[in-house]
Amino acid sequence: MRQTRESSYISRSLRSEQHEFIFLLIPMTLAVFVFCYIPMTGIMIGFCNLKPGMSVFQMNWSGLKWFEKLVTDQNFWRALRNTLNVSVLNLIFSFPLPIIFALMVNEIRFSPYKRLAQSASFFPHFISTVVVVQLLFNFFGYQSGMINTILQNAGYDKINFFLEAGYFIPFYIGTTIWQSTGWSSVIYLSAITAIDINTYEAAKIDGAGRFRQMLYITLPSLKPTISMLLILNLGSILNVGYEKVLLLYNPAIYNTADVLSTYMYRIGLMDWQLSYSTAMGLFNQSISLVVLIVSNTLSKRFTEESLW
Repeated sequence: MRQTRESSYISRSLRSEQHEFIFLLIPMTLAVFVFCYIPMTGIMIGFCNLKPGMSVFQMNWSGLKWFEKLVTDQNFWRALRNTLNVSVLNLIFSFPLPIIFALMVNEIRFSPYKRLAQSASFFPHFISTVVVVQLLFNFFGYQSGMINTILQNAGYDKINFFLEAGYFIPFYIGTTIWQSTGWSSVIYLSAITAIDINTYEAAKIDGAGRFRQMLYITLPSLKPTISMLLILNLGSILNVGYEKVLLLYNPAIYNTADVLSTYMYRIGLMDWQLSYSTAMGLFNQSISLVVLIVSNTLSKRFTEESLW
């Protein structure tokens, strides 16, 4: 009888805690529904003819007209190629660096210097993209940039870096690495702090130095975190933000710098081809979803780590 009362009390307590969690989840669930799911009804614009000043209720059904146009649009394929170039190179160079940086910071034993290194690495993340691009112009500008001033004083010809297509990707990736490395390392540092300290003590007893401890304990313990973040990065491989690209590029370097997001911006908001821009965005997100599912499936098969 007593056990029955205790189990009943425990059951009521658990239900009460679940009700509290559900109550806390309601606002966020509503926010996600309002701001993420309701706007998805705009997908139908990609299958209709929408013109400026026209209500969504006045649209005419066009079927797959705009998706057929994608196939023959050379500018779209150029933007897709540029997007893949920027995304893949950015992933190759910027994804491993936060891991390496986190491992290096973790090995620092002098606490004040460790905190200083972390704070200094976080700071660029909070600098506005506009300010970062302006810094680039201050360094590499043609008229009064520091680099061109040095070249001119040394007797060399000045270089118009922002009209040379070959410099766009290094500028983009370099500033991304500078801004994101320290901030992205936070999650790896958090994962490192969760590693059981006894494993390091056991490794020390077995004669393993700090490098071997990092190689055989720290890195394998980071494997789940690395897998999750890699899957998420692959899932957003076509989602190159337009802000920095828009500030850096110009018609002279469209062949290298024009990505899907900036092309959609010009087509949709400058040329007012709203339906075509929507179809392009839907294609972009569909490909991203396929890449996410494939990368998650492969990760689950080969590493036993996955998002679902």
